[in-house]
This record gives sequence, C-alpha cells and structure tokens, in this order.
Amino acid sequence: MRICNTASCFVIDSRGRILLIKHAKLGMWLPPGGHVDESETACYTAIRETREETGLDVKLIQKPPLVWNNTRMRSAAAPFATTLHRADYGDNVHYHYNLCFMARVNGTKRVRPERNEVDDYGWFTTKEILSMAGVPHDVKIIVSERIPETLLSRSRR
Repeated sequence: MRICNTASCFVIDSRGRILLIKHAKLGMWLPPGGHVDESETACYTAIRETREETGLDVKLIQKPPLVWNNTRMRSAAAPFATTLHRADYGDNVHYHYNLCFMARVNGTKRVRPERNEVDDYGWFTTKEILSMAGVPHDVKIIVSERIPETLLSRSRR
C-alpha cells in the first residue's frame, strides 16, 4: 500500500461559512489541498494549494508550535485533524494521509478557481455541508465535530 502525505485547508470566511471546491478529477466537494512536496511542511502545502486552486491567500488559525529542524527553531502550525483515505485515480490507486488545517482569508477575498483542478466552488454553512451530496463522510465529520461552533460564530461578527 502506497501512502502519500497530503494537506488540506478548511477556509472560514467572515460569515462563518467554509470554502469547498468541487474536485475536477474526483467529482467530490472537498477543502482545497494536495500532495506535500518533498521540500515543504504540511502547513505550507495547505497554504500553497489553497492559493493555487482558489487564488486566495490565507492565514492559518492554529497557533504554531515550535519545531526543531536540526539547525534552528521555527514555527509550523499543527493540524486540527488527520484522515487516511483511498485515492483512486484509475490506474493510480494509493492512500492519502491528510493533515487538515483551518484558515481565514488574508487579503484578496475573491475566489479565482484553477479550472484544470476545480469544477466549481462555494462557501457553505455547516448545515449545508452536512446535507450535500458529493461531500465525503470524513469531511462531514470534520466539519461537524472538529471545527468549533464558537470559531464559526466568532467569524460572523
């Protein structure tokens, strides 16, 4: 079984809604995200993939812990959830060990989807996500159980 490290970003807007994209290859509604490159941290991947897929610059919400990288201390945000799921791309079947991060939009607030990777996008409430077809079960669990309602309420102010 081949396992790839991935990272995703649950972006929350000022109205307490969560950004999901409709993945072009998979046809599912997912948070922006992708494979962690060899030379980057998972938190950087979440930010980079969000920018590439949506055009949004985001700032991670989690307070970063200090991480030792053999030469100096630096900060890297900790994920708020992890998942392991099968990624079936036809002849390329493998598993994704996904690290999930929360973020807010930082700067430009207009979504500009990357049309090769994103068929559609939307800002959805928790209730809408839980009733949507095409949203994987693990995303629904994360949205309903791991993103604090207080955070979503705080965003609405």
